Amino acid sequence: MSCLVESIAEAMKNLPIPSTYNGSDGIRYREDSNLKDVCHLAETIRRVYNLPIDDISSIQSLSKQQVIEIVELVEHELLSPP
Repeated sequence: MSCLVESIAEAMKNLPIPSTYNGSDGIRYREDSNLKDVCHLAETIRRVYNLPIDDISSIQSLSKQQVIEIVELVEHELLSPP
């Protein structure tokens, strides 16, 4: 378990910077930082444990609320002190 906690803590120290993109309406939008953080975290865990999971960046079906709930669970269950 300590390897998992260490990998998560390391991933959280180096969170990716959200980029921007042009929407179909011509307005410039910023990527959802929570979704990007969860994907980064999942990729870090996959890499540490050498898990045979498809490309994490292709997962786009999570709602914003689901992403927030996942982040809160990770923070509460794995990153906060016992």
